[in-house]
Amino acid sequence: MNEKVTDNNRDEQIAQKINQVAEQISVNSQFAVTLEERLRSAHSPNSNWLVASFRQVSPALRWVALMILLGLVLSLS
Repeated sequence: MNEKVTDNNRDEQIAQKINQVAEQISVNSQFAVTLEERLRSAHSPNSNWLVASFRQVSPALRWVALMILLGLVLSLS
């Protein structure tokens, strides 16, 4: 039983030391900006203009347009 208490104490001490060290770390602002730009450019969606314009339309209008399209397809089949 005493081993569990000492293990918890030790874990808490280690966590406190890690938190203290993490608080002392400062990131170069230029590095942070460059990294942010690289991440944005790497994960930018590559969609065509039709999909992009379709997403700007409200969901209700999209639903109506899809129902009209479904009606046309069913009437032609």
